[in-house]
Amino acid sequence: NAGKSTLKQVIENAEAQALFTAVGAGSGPDFNLDASRYGRIIILCDADVDGSHIRCLLLTLFYHYMRPMLEDGRIYAAQPPLYTTKVGDKTVHAFSDAEREQLTQELAKGNRRAENIAWVRFKGLGEMDVEELAETCLDPQTRILRRITMHDAKEVAEAGNLFETLMGNDVARRRQYLLDNSDLVDREALDV
Repeated sequence: NAGKSTLKQVIENAEAQALFTAVGAGSGPDFNLDASRYGRIIILCDADVDGSHIRCLLLTLFYHYMRPMLEDGRIYAAQPPLYTTKVGDKTVHAFSDAEREQLTQELAKGNRRAENIAWVRFKGLGEMDVEELAETCLDPQTRILRRITMHDAKEVAEAGNLFETLMGNDVARRRQYLLDNSDLVDREALDV
């Protein structure tokens, strides 16, 4: 967690070092956007809560040590589906419980009954076969990417404050934030 770690700890972390090396533009105050080997970076994680946590950890690392990539709009998050079903020859994907319910109602027209629509929940990217992964996450024509960016200093400050709250050392501050925002949690999306 780059939000809680010292610079020395981050620099000694093998995963962080591998990412810094792959990007090839340094880190922290020495980061040089023009030296980056990549025009953009796509973060691909599972569609569940654990995947969201991993994405948050990566974004925290980018925020603290490669911020110009965020500011320049070069960081993207791939949006893999959480559910899939087949209806005739057509494959349908849902990205949340709410969307699955909505699609079930839409698909349950005519002779088809909602309870006969069998959704498969992906527990992770490893459960997808090669074709599903390629279609939903890799193919530029069919994948969904969300740009992660910060347009101005205000957004940077707000994002920094949120990153510090969620990933920093102040447990009481994080606890209060979670309590204040617990009504925003989709409890059905929790895998418990």
